[in-house]
Order: sequence, then C-alpha cells, then structure tokens
Amino acid sequence: MGFRQRTLDSSLLLVSFLPLTAYRLPLTAYRLPLTAYRLPLTAYRLPLTAYRLPLTV
Repeated sequence: MGFRQRTLDSSLLLVSFLPLTAYRLPLTAYRLPLTAYRLPLTAYRLPLTAYRLPLTV
C-alpha cells in the first residue's frame, strides 16, 4: 500500500508540474535560436579574451 501511495504522490507532483512545463516550453523554444546565434560570437570572443588575459594581470 505504501508503494502505491508514493506512486500517486509522484504522479500528482508530475501533474502539478505540467502547466509550468507547458508554460516554459515556448520560452525555451524562443531562447534556443538566441543561444544558437550567440554561440559563434562566444566562440569568437574566447580566443580574444584568452589573448587579453595576460595583459590585464
């Protein structure tokens, strides 16, 4: 009986998280292209930062 109760609790928790996930999904989908766009910029900036680091110390 205890096991079934735990399963019920976890499924209830899952159901309460569902609206949050459904709300967060468009945000994540919107943020993905931004991250993909920012990635080359970061990759380009990294060597520059690594080059500038000894100069700032």
